[in-house]
Formats: sequence, C-alpha cells, structure tokens
Amino acid sequence: MNALKGVKRLIAVDTAPYLTVSLYLDVDGRRYPKREYENELKDLVRHAMDELRSYPEEIQRAARRDLERVERYVREEFVRGDARLLVVFSCEPAHLFEAFTYGISMKSRLVLYPKGPYVTPLLIALAGYADTLAVMANREMARGFFYQAGRLEEIGQVRQEVPAQVRYGGFKGYEEKRISRHIEEHVQWHLKRVAETARGWFELYQPDLVLLMGPPELTSVLTRWLPPEVTQRLGPTIDYFVETGGLRDIQARIEQAVTQYERQRMERWVDQLLRSVPHKAVVGVEPTLESLNEWRCAAFVFDPDERIPGVQCPGCGYLDLRSERCPRCGQTLEPIPDVVPEAVELAVQQGADLYPIRHDPALLERIQRMGAFLRF
Repeated sequence: MNALKGVKRLIAVDTAPYLTVSLYLDVDGRRYPKREYENELKDLVRHAMDELRSYPEEIQRAARRDLERVERYVREEFVRGDARLLVVFSCEPAHLFEAFTYGISMKSRLVLYPKGPYVTPLLIALAGYADTLAVMANREMARGFFYQAGRLEEIGQVRQEVPAQVRYGGFKGYEEKRISRHIEEHVQWHLKRVAETARGWFELYQPDLVLLMGPPELTSVLTRWLPPEVTQRLGPTIDYFVETGGLRDIQARIEQAVTQYERQRMERWVDQLLRSVPHKAVVGVEPTLESLNEWRCAAFVFDPDERIPGVQCPGCGYLDLRSERCPRCGQTLEPIPDVVPEAVELAVQQGADLYPIRHDPALLERIQRMGAFLRF
C-alpha cells in the first residue's frame, strides 16, 4: 500500500513515439471551494495545444484526444472529496489512463512527455513520507487509522463488552477482588483481539511506521501482544483517545509524531552514509552523479527543494555539472536548469531507494548536498 509503489511501476511504461499527457492539478478545497481549478486546467490545456504545433500531425492528433479525455475526466468523473492533488497520466495509443489523488499540495502543471508518464515530481513529493498505521485503544474499543501522504483514513474498529467496575461487599472484599480479576481478564482478551486485528491491518497496508494511541497503561500491555514484525516499526506512543469522530485532531497528532520520526530517520540516513564512506557510499554532488551514471546507486540521498544547474547527454542521459562531451557516447552535453529531477529519475530506473533530506541545511552540509549508498 506504499504510495510510491503504485507510481514506480509507471517508470517502465514507454509510450514512444507518442506523447503522454501528465497532469498535476491543485484541487485543494481551501483554495478552490467552487471547483475553480477547472479554469486553471483550461489554461494549462490551451498552452499544451500551442506546444503541440511543433510535433508531427499524427502525434498531435493523439495528444489532442488525450487532452480532451483528461479535461472530460476532471469535469465529469472526478470526485474531489478530501483530495488536495489530482494526478492524471494519459496516452491513448499506449492504452494508458491512470488517475491518483493525494492529500499533499503541489503547484499545477501539465507536461507533454515523450518518454512515458512524467512521474518524477510525484516521486520527489512522496519520497520520505512515512506511511503510518495508528491503533487507538481503550478498555472497550479500538480504532485503526492509515495515514499516507497527507491523508487520514479510518480503516476499522474493534469492540469488546467489558463488565463495569462495580463494587460489591462480600466477605472481606473477596467477591470484589474476584469481579476485578474477571474484568481484567476481559480487558486482556480485548487487547489480544486488538493486537490480532492490528496484525491484519499491518499485513494489508505494509506501513513504515506504527503508532499506538490511548492510555499509557493500556498501550504498554498492547505492545506485549503485538507480533515482532509490528513492534519493530513502533514509533512514539500518544496518550490520546476519542471514541468517535475527531479525525482532524487525530491527524494533527499523527502528523506531529510522523514529523518527529522523519527527523530521526533523516539523521540515521546521514550517520549511516558518513560511516559507509568511501567503500560503500559517496558524498558530494559530483561523486553521487558519477555513481548514478555507473548504475551503482542503491539509495539516493538528496534535497528535493534544491536546484543544481548541470548538463545532460541527449543520447544516453549521462549527468554532470560542467563537462562538454559525454564520456560514454561522445555527444555534446546540453545544459539543464536542474540535475536533481533527472538524478531522481535515473535512481528510480536502477531500482534505488529515495532518501530526501527536507528543510535541514545542517544535515545537507554534512553530506555536501548529496550522497549515495553504493551497490558494489
């Protein structure tokens, strides 16, 4: 269920010689309460139609049909709900039409891409966001939530009838103690059942992070019943429970825990990277680009918000900062405004993981702006 998995499979889709219409549309209801994003889409399509004039007639006709299909989908089929970003890829000759919605924001853009779906902006936006399973429990019920890329979904509930904590006299309080033990047995059964259900949610959603929410005396017991594969991904526990509703407050608390987790994970990436230099890792922009060019990159560490001008080979895609000729095929390298998106695409093509370092200049300075874990 990882958000990146559904996108990465599109990397291998080749629609040449036809163009793929790749739409990123900001549909945030806070900015566009009355679907004003449809007007923005019309402007994007108009500019794309102008751009098409430089292509052969057959490719123009196919792309126009795709643009009409995308417009029709947004106008007649798309249901916004809580989505803030709509992404659509369309290429009729290749029988491709894919639509995704996300809870993150991105500036609207429409790209006519000759290689297939232009997924690089989406890969950069999604990389490093921990898919999170949150299990919120008290003595009588539990609620499960899945958080992914800015969107929270309630995925199920577990309920258990637990006897009330009543007080009986009895001989020297023996009856009262017996009833208390009986109640605690019910609570233990309930927590075991919650743990089993949480295991099913974990197997279904395959989260990066698991959060337990509820009274500390219960979450500590629940932890003992969880299987090892779940406890290995446990994050901080959150002392909070609400029986119904409360999704906005729940999401805020989950996002705070995810932010803390992401910060710790970024620090671990950098520490591990620096310990692995020089035999199993490299740091710095030029050594990292070299590892990508040699297809030796196992994991790419980068700043998704930084722009680094460079050059690229139009033939084989070789990346560099300042060379004039491609050392592989001898073609003249062409200037590009930013090597980061091209490096991300190259990393994904060779099966590398993406490790973005966001909003942390100190960590980026430690790795000289960019780094890579090596395959061999």
